Amino acid sequence: MNLQWIVLCIASMLLLTACSENIPEELAKVNELEAAYKATPSKESSAAYVAGVTLYAAEHPKSAKTEELLEKAKIFTAEQGQSVVYAGIVNELIKQFPNSDKTKMRLADLIDMMDKIGKTKAGNTLKYFYSNKYPADELTTVFQDATKQLPSDPKSYLKAMAEKIFENADVGGLNRSASFEYVDASEAYVLVNPTDKEAPKLLFNAAEIAKTVGTYRKALGLYDWIIDGYGDDEKAPTAQFLKAFILEDNLKNIDAARENYELFIKNYPDHHFADDAKFSLNNLGKTNEEIQAELEALQQKNKAQEAQ
Repeated sequence: MNLQWIVLCIASMLLLTACSENIPEELAKVNELEAAYKATPSKESSAAYVAGVTLYAAEHPKSAKTEELLEKAKIFTAEQGQSVVYAGIVNELIKQFPNSDKTKMRLADLIDMMDKIGKTKAGNTLKYFYSNKYPADELTTVFQDATKQLPSDPKSYLKAMAEKIFENADVGGLNRSASFEYVDASEAYVLVNPTDKEAPKLLFNAAEIAKTVGTYRKALGLYDWIIDGYGDDEKAPTAQFLKAFILEDNLKNIDAARENYELFIKNYPDHHFADDAKFSLNNLGKTNEEIQAELEALQQKNKAQEAQ
């Protein structure tokens, strides 16, 4: 072996070491989980990989690497027959990368998976919006039986579904079953029509319905969709505030609530909810009785100062 070859080998090893050291910690962890899955493919190792990718995606939304990792997670879950998780990953790919040239294919993939996991009604709604968006597509002909009874105008369809929410109310003044259907339909519409100017409003209304019937995780997901996908819309600040409020009041996750209140105050210092956010932040973890006692003490202090 000549000296030049030895030098090249050493240089290559140093370069590989340097590259590995520059890999962010969270990405290195994902790489480890991928290696673990490939070494021992199983539902457990697949689930661990998906969890790692989910954490990475939360920190690096809409990045090319996130898209790559989600695509890989989709493959692993398909190999393990994890249909529900697979559908969730495809859904996330569509939401995070609405302008991708793969969006249409991903929508078709999601529709197919909805049928396979038995979510027929939600799947048919997605077929309806898909057919309306792509009338000349060959799948639209395939979907005809599932969509022929639905109106030609998707907006009138959504409006009719919204009205059903208040018929035969059974919880919080709403019809729970109709509420779920409306939320699913609103999600489906925005998945297919992400650039519609009313998309943030539809997601916000769906989040409010989800919150009212007590499906708080669903509401949080919809608020996040608005915050991440429509950050410049007027609904985004309110979505951020309500996310923090649900985390505090309904889910009792004080640390997450604090983080989101602080984020709201940082991003929207002049918003009309800013004072409410500051008040909530200063009183996190306190009972209503404790807050009331502090307010009364403050009132007494102010009265005493005014009397002097």
